[in-house]
Amino acid sequence: MTKLETKKEELQERLEKNLQEIQGKELEEKTIQIRDRVLEKIQQKEKSGLQVCIALWDPVCGKDGKTYSNNCFANLAGVEVDYQGECK
Repeated sequence: MTKLETKKEELQERLEKNLQEIQGKELEEKTIQIRDRVLEKIQQKEKSGLQVCIALWDPVCGKDGKTYSNNCFANLAGVEVDYQGECK
């Protein structure tokens, strides 16, 4: 192998390595952008305060001592569930 061929091969290897690094960084940047957009959407939803609960009777007792028709309504009221079932 001549010096020129060796140099060409070395340059080709470096080029491939650089390309892989660039592609890896671009993929990482895209992943971060997607993650940030998802987090932003979640925060927007939380800020909107819109939540819909279905009218399903599956009672839970809240830590405030009140019975809620299901977990969703307790969460909507901002109350942590103490246990399943009606409050005693």
